[in-house]
Amino acid sequence: MRVGAVIGTDGETIVPLPDGPIIRVRDTESGDTKDLPNPAFGKETDRRPTAARALVTARVDIIATVPGSFCTPSHKIAVEGGIKFWQVEPATRWQELLQDLLQETDIPVESLITDRLPTSELMKQNWSSVKHYARLGIRRVWKR
Repeated sequence: MRVGAVIGTDGETIVPLPDGPIIRVRDTESGDTKDLPNPAFGKETDRRPTAARALVTARVDIIATVPGSFCTPSHKIAVEGGIKFWQVEPATRWQELLQDLLQETDIPVESLITDRLPTSELMKQNWSSVKHYARLGIRRVWKR
């Protein structure tokens, strides 16, 4: 299983998708950890979808995510790419995540993994953003 997270400029804190320069991926079977450049870091538009595509390309199975990391288009990209979600608290550090992965605890990590994020966790889109993604052919599923 490959667990990933976007890491902030401090090199340790898990941050929203476009806010960190590093995509860190841990292969739980081999024990290898790799730091990949986050192509969304520093971009002005299409940031979250760019990061989501990078996670899919890196073959991440589970993404550790803080609230507000994903918008509707990036969430769709991740779900279609087979990525599952591990919601963590803001300011969670990578080492804390590894400890949870590697140690037996009262709450098994598997019970914290979801196939989709709740709508309330997705970054809200403004009208300009909705129009931008519509031009790209990515449509939001509107709930009525």
